Amino acid sequence: MNEGEKNFYGNITEEQKNSKIIIPLAHTKQGKKYKIENINGGHNLNLRLNSMGIVPGDIVKVVYQGYGGPMTLSVKGVRIALGRGIAHKIEVSEQDQ
Repeated sequence: MNEGEKNFYGNITEEQKNSKIIIPLAHTKQGKKYKIENINGGHNLNLRLNSMGIVPGDIVKVVYQGYGGPMTLSVKGVRIALGRGIAHKIEVSEQDQ
């Protein structure tokens, strides 16, 4: 454990170090890669995202992330624009570059 690695109650445990942090795709950073963990949408949303190649387990790269409006992703070599509402329903975990 590195010096300064502490949580609210003290030192960070090994379990905490190895656990994935899952966040909505809408809260990601431009230029980073993320693994799609879950899609919290209905049947139609899942079908729509599946037809675009966005499925759980895939790696996506955030190409553009502005302060509002759509964001741009790179998925399987294709760039896709997603609205914020849909991006909030996709849960991701950060991947090592």
